[in-house]
Amino acid sequence: MASIYPGRIHSVQGLRVVFTGKAWAPRKELHRTVVAMGGLPRNHVSLESEELEILVRGDSARWLMSDFGIKESDIATRLASGLPSAIVSSDEFERLVSEQQAARTRQVVAGLPIDWMVPTTRGRFRRAAAIAGPLDRYHSRAGRIEQSFLRQLHVKPGQKGLVRCALCNRRFPAELVVAAHIKPRSRCSLIERRDAEHVAFPLCLMGCDPLYERGWVSVDAQGVVSISSWMHSIQALETLARRLEDRSCPSHSPQTSKYFAWHHRHRFVQ
Repeated sequence: MASIYPGRIHSVQGLRVVFTGKAWAPRKELHRTVVAMGGLPRNHVSLESEELEILVRGDSARWLMSDFGIKESDIATRLASGLPSAIVSSDEFERLVSEQQAARTRQVVAGLPIDWMVPTTRGRFRRAAAIAGPLDRYHSRAGRIEQSFLRQLHVKPGQKGLVRCALCNRRFPAELVVAAHIKPRSRCSLIERRDAEHVAFPLCLMGCDPLYERGWVSVDAQGVVSISSWMHSIQALETLARRLEDRSCPSHSPQTSKYFAWHHRHRFVQ
């Protein structure tokens, strides 16, 4: 991971540097500073360069994507492609410039933990999967490694870079979709936890992931989405219930059916 996303930036000598948002100085002055440090100031993030690309993130009240902009989204694309990249805050970069102290890189890119973005290996996934019980996909290192590998298989951007949720069929930015375990991880055997190709499926965080996790939504033996009658009794959930009910789940297959069957039999709240 260090070679793809370093934890600290000690120098910009020979490296491409791009700025986004408002920093402590005007953009032209910042470019001159980068040149004086031996760096290569650029206006856009390259999606092809194999050299380390550094994005210096300033402030903005109007990011195109709420919390980040196009340049940060491009950095996320680079990371997903295995191209070395880093994001540092404007304050950290100013410290590098004025005090010659290493700038710490941000651990969240485009709304996602770095470990989710950087491609991992099956070996690292298998070691993480060997840990029994639940793993926090956001905060535990093993959980983030596991989620990274599962995302490589199941959270694949399609049209306009959006990912389709397997339950509601809506398309969302990748940061709003997780690779969710079909059968709860804590109830999976070691063999099942390592069955990366079949034990998970893409669910949006806009309702489907928490509803499935709590058993208020499930998938039956025919691959059709089932809705708990309890959802119909709550006005705030009625619209989502109607969207989900009787919809075919594209992730249901002969290989995944046993995991869906466990969830429907043991978790579904009818």
